[in-house]
Amino acid sequence: MAKVTLKHVAEEAGVSITTASFVMTGKGRISTEIRQKVLDAVDTLGYKKSNKSETESHPQSVIGILFSIDSEWAMTFGFVRPILESIDSFFSIRGHTVVIIPISEHLAPDEIFRRIDSLGCHGLFSLHYGNEALFTKLESRGMPVVLVMNGNFQNRFSTVCVDDFQGAYEGAVHLLQAGHRKIVFIDIEREGLPMLSIDRFIGFKKAIEEFDVPISDIERLTYDLRDHEYLRNRLRAIFTIPDHPTAIFALDDDIAARALSVLSELKLQVPQDVSIIAPGDLMDYSQEHVPRISTLQIDTSLMGTIACGIMENRLNRSAAGINVLKIKQQLILRGSTRPFDSGISRIHGKKPSQLLPREKALAAFNHIETGAVPKWLGASPEFLAKATAETGLDTEGFRRRIGDDFRCVESLIGGAGSRWRSPFGHDRRVFGYGQPTVKPLLERRTLAALRTFPWPDPSSADLSQIPGQARTLHEEFAILGGEWSPFWHDAIDFIGTQELYYLMYDDPDFIQVLLERIVDYYIAVTTMIFETAGKHIDIFFIGNDFGGQNGPLFTVDQFERFIVPSLKRLADLGHRYGKKVMLHSAGGIRPLVPAIIRSGIDALHGLQPDCAGMNAASLKKDYGTRVCLSGGIDAKDLLLKGNPKSVSQATLDLLRIYTPGGAYVAGPSHESILADTPVDNILALFDAVKEFEDQEHGR
Repeated sequence: MAKVTLKHVAEEAGVSITTASFVMTGKGRISTEIRQKVLDAVDTLGYKKSNKSETESHPQSVIGILFSIDSEWAMTFGFVRPILESIDSFFSIRGHTVVIIPISEHLAPDEIFRRIDSLGCHGLFSLHYGNEALFTKLESRGMPVVLVMNGNFQNRFSTVCVDDFQGAYEGAVHLLQAGHRKIVFIDIEREGLPMLSIDRFIGFKKAIEEFDVPISDIERLTYDLRDHEYLRNRLRAIFTIPDHPTAIFALDDDIAARALSVLSELKLQVPQDVSIIAPGDLMDYSQEHVPRISTLQIDTSLMGTIACGIMENRLNRSAAGINVLKIKQQLILRGSTRPFDSGISRIHGKKPSQLLPREKALAAFNHIETGAVPKWLGASPEFLAKATAETGLDTEGFRRRIGDDFRCVESLIGGAGSRWRSPFGHDRRVFGYGQPTVKPLLERRTLAALRTFPWPDPSSADLSQIPGQARTLHEEFAILGGEWSPFWHDAIDFIGTQELYYLMYDDPDFIQVLLERIVDYYIAVTTMIFETAGKHIDIFFIGNDFGGQNGPLFTVDQFERFIVPSLKRLADLGHRYGKKVMLHSAGGIRPLVPAIIRSGIDALHGLQPDCAGMNAASLKKDYGTRVCLSGGIDAKDLLLKGNPKSVSQATLDLLRIYTPGGAYVAGPSHESILADTPVDNILALFDAVKEFEDQEHGR
């Protein structure tokens, strides 16, 4: 019979191994309920803490962790805590005693050695702290040393550290792709970790050089972390001139937060006036009071796990030489950056009537209240043909007549007529979006079938017209671009709606891989669009219908598991290129909105008012400060069956709800008005928006 391990106990109790370990060792803050679950699992399985299989590889020994208690490092405890937890859990389970050895910068290396020696340590981790002579002495006596978060001695000792060059490079590229060219790099004087500053500045400088930005446009501000007054004075001098920098790259997010407080004193808003980004996640972003700063996130839990593996191998004498592993940083966007060349900088001080269409639109996406109400009409070719025939205007003339502030240049899925073919080979027939004639994977619902399916080549997409169109329209209008990316509808086309829902339970891996492969195509094509025309595209517009008349098409759990990862991939792509990301979804999606916002979506289009949960006042109250709202004027009943008078009155009523505070784009609740919609009703809608502006601002 197999030995019962702590892993078995954790699985039985439904908790992590770390939690189970804390219960068994009496450590950590564990609730009474969880503690009882673990103890019940111990009784059920007959687990014994002294289980030989978990301790026979090592006799009882001490693993030490050098940890600075200097005030400079006090705020990093939450950041490094996952490392400490990983080490404690990993070695406690294996029968070792884990001891934190507090040290300070004033403590002599000989005293540190005495403390380590007095504890009888068999292995030593050092967090941040580094002293080559001390570590050499310890290793010469057979004690393995593993450095964590200190890259100064990579050629001498086993090390787990952060790839600071990569993180700073990617953070700088994010700012540069968003159009920023005048950037402040805030550094600090840190004698103990010089390589951290050096590597981050070199990575930052590499990106600057690749974008051909003159180094003279980069301000490098270095200061003593304890001298906040110096930082305040320097930032005041830098940001009170008219042509001040538009972005800050800070050495870490603690420094970024200090800079943000100074900008607030100067009445500069982040990100409207200045963008901020930093490596780290030193601060706890689960706390509501912590400012939301975009970071290059460092996975300290992974660092701890890797460090434990290196130490175990060295204790077992199974590792030869020096092991050095660098952890890649991950860009996490929290809204503290925005595209610079977006017209936002020219908005301040302008009257609503002086704003260009593009400025009005992008102010809404950046939650800036200007007094103007941006307008957008998404319309089918059939409706536009009818509108031009009735008004005697061409398509562009009609859009200008209604005051449309947006133009679309994305390669739209489908086309006019009764039959068309999707990128994945789905033939569709009949009116509108149509129905697929064949479901190619209906009888082949296996991962093997997904591997052998003839997925389309993204390079075959014809994008030749997009750069020219975007460039021509960009100076005046806000440009919607990128692939429409209806990944959920494509998945339905592959196997059908009913089978798709069955497989969420029967074979979730198949659904996840199917969606990943579909989104891979859209990611690739949109990347090509942004690479060739990105500087003239403002908003990445995507669409999937996630709701029906009576509510969502998914449970919240299903949506989080199957849909949110794809939304996040698309949102992250748009943000990497400095775009706002707008999602269209019809139906009653109210319960899904929090997850949609968390995925990174900046604007929500549709707001179908006749569906469950889509009350305008409630949506504005709960989400109006978190996401730009677009649409909401009923395209199903009001615009189809109403008359110009009823449309005008309903539009005015809705504008009084949606416009306070800005972050609203007026338009129908459908992304493509169809030919049976009366043209007079559309004219009445947009005339009412102008009437509202005139009433509100006395123009």
